[in-house]
Amino acid sequence: MIQWIRELLGLGVAEQWIAAGLLGGLGFLILVAFLHAGAYIHRYGFVNYLKASFRINEDSWGLIILLIMVAALATLAFWRR
Repeated sequence: MIQWIRELLGLGVAEQWIAAGLLGGLGFLILVAFLHAGAYIHRYGFVNYLKASFRINEDSWGLIILLIMVAALATLAFWRR
């Protein structure tokens, strides 16, 4: 499993505990996000959770457009390799 992760990430990580620590930390963050979402759903209901998830404030559009532009530039930069 660790060998597959090394090949997938392409980091050249020689120590398996580094890769395991990174995956463990990411798994912990995902678990916290799921628990937070579950608490919100329990308190306000699933329909309100969906409405809040897809609501975009007007001041967020600039950040969303900036992130899309950065993603497009990164894609173009790595596509030429």
